[in-house]
Amino acid sequence: MTEETRPIAPSFVAGRSREKRIELEWPIEYGGTIYDVITLRRLTVAEVSAFVESVKDLPDGKKFHWPLFFDDAGAPVPPAVMDALDADDSERLDSEALDFLPRRFRGGPEADHRAPRSEAQSVAAQTDSAPSAGATIEPSSSV
Repeated sequence: MTEETRPIAPSFVAGRSREKRIELEWPIEYGGTIYDVITLRRLTVAEVSAFVESVKDLPDGKKFHWPLFFDDAGAPVPPAVMDALDADDSERLDSEALDFLPRRFRGGPEADHRAPRSEAQSVAAQTDSAPSAGATIEPSSSV
């Protein structure tokens, strides 16, 4: 494909940052990788749709992780690492993650409560307010 026929990919223009690096106070080693920084990244419409589809059939109470957390190489942080974080690091990520969730999933007055019930029931409706954890919405067992 020549450069002239290659489709142009949309890109975000200058404005608020869509990513934020969070240094962990208590780094973790897992599978030969050291996780000392986790990058939060905002989701696109396609990523939200894929995520909602992936969790819609989870049983009630099943824990899942929002796809907001990435390592320095840009790969998603494994669930085992998210589950093993120090409680203080997890709390900080959770707090910072709220700014990276789509408004309809944040809970509270900013939430778009017009989101279809089928979409919200596995995601936003598991909590009456903001997610108890930006990293996870706490029901119980792990994914």
